[in-house]
Amino acid sequence: MCRVKLPPYDKTRDAIVWEISKAQVMSMAVGAGKIVYFAHSKLDYSTSRAAKVRSLIRDERPDMRLLDPSRMGEVWPDLAQRLGSHEAVYELVIECSAQVVALEHKGFVGRGVFTELQLAQRRGLPCYVVRDKRLVPVESIQIFDKEDYKRCYGRVFAKGEVRDVAA
Repeated sequence: MCRVKLPPYDKTRDAIVWEISKAQVMSMAVGAGKIVYFAHSKLDYSTSRAAKVRSLIRDERPDMRLLDPSRMGEVWPDLAQRLGSHEAVYELVIECSAQVVALEHKGFVGRGVFTELQLAQRRGLPCYVVRDKRLVPVESIQIFDKEDYKRCYGRVFAKGEVRDVAA
């Protein structure tokens, strides 16, 4: 596939491109109904842990379609190129979603998952984090290490959890 450097994406100028991209993302969601987006680290994409969470989401949200970035293959990088950045793809998948479920990697989230949660919260979407094989509402997110984009960029706090201010 030919990769050509595109100018920065302009949502107002390129509304048709945005809508085509949105339709493409929505067609990738499995099931029927509104979309629940499964935000998780690339480090967990092919793990049994992620498979268990996909099953949990299907069990807990049987009336919703599951959108899993690990199942998007080359579509994600193609969208990033078409739209001009990965951040634009984050916006796109969140705009397509009605809920977000986040899976932490060793107690933290990378910048991608953090950004997806942040965008979802700004849109007023319900956000959940996996705790003890349950989906628990997210109360807040907090940057932990701005330099660690992949693993320890941020922390997710579920309702009722005490924040560790020393962290």
